[in-house]
Amino acid sequence: MWVSQCMPASELRRNEWYNDYLLKIGVDDGLGVRLFESASHSVVFGLSHGLGELPFAEASIVMLREILEPLSKAARLHSQLHNLNWRSSVALRALDQLAAGVIVTDGEGRVIELNRAAERIVRRGGG
Repeated sequence: MWVSQCMPASELRRNEWYNDYLLKIGVDDGLGVRLFESASHSVVFGLSHGLGELPFAEASIVMLREILEPLSKAARLHSQLHNLNWRSSVALRALDQLAAGVIVTDGEGRVIELNRAAERIVRRGGG
């Protein structure tokens, strides 16, 4: 669900996280979807909408919905393999092909994996 649909406009206008963080980094709305959760892992897919950008086209939203099930399955499989201490170099190389930064953290918020795009973001202080 989009942030703007979770909270009434009156609440958004006085919400510190929305006003002092999201709007200041140029994001006016966001979407978060829990793909997978277990006792040891929680995987969330997030998407943000920039200030002044056109709304997402309905076709884009339909395509997004279509990839959520495969992403959920991949997250569950990754978690199961991680619990077996198995690391795939293929998966890590695939993450490096993404233009978006991917940061994987543990339950304490410590970074345990990141792709090259995320490394660049963190190095320049934008993370």
